[in-house]
Amino acid sequence: MVSATIRRPSPSPPVDVPGTDGYANGREARTEGMVHELAITNEILRVVVKHARREKAERVHRVALVVSELSDLKPIWIQRYFDRISEGTVAHGARLEIEHQAPEFLCNRSGCGVSFAVSLRTVDRVTCPRCGGGDCTMKEPADYVVEEIEVS
Repeated sequence: MVSATIRRPSPSPPVDVPGTDGYANGREARTEGMVHELAITNEILRVVVKHARREKAERVHRVALVVSELSDLKPIWIQRYFDRISEGTVAHGARLEIEHQAPEFLCNRSGCGVSFAVSLRTVDRVTCPRCGGGDCTMKEPADYVVEEIEVS
């Protein structure tokens, strides 16, 4: 079992994105999001390979990731980049399983202080499930966690 939290990297300069020619329909292609996913995927691969070496693994079969529901990562790009940048490593061919996790909140009402998770996709307003109070603060979410790596 592995647990490694990966924080959002600082913005990087524009780069050439594999599989694009820089143009789409006569305009420059928008690659900012894809570059963001490439940076995150590089960090995920670094954690996976480090773990595989420590375990003296010959192959990584599966990587379970927990991603904040608030993240703008696109799973299809993470897998594509992982496939591309993992070539020549023990992680090449590994399947990524991505689970989205609801953010955690803390009730600020005096005497309550309960901690709870709620999907922002399902509610219009965050309220405490214990006291019904609306004065809640979102805890700092872990952006991406490599939760489990299956190796042989």
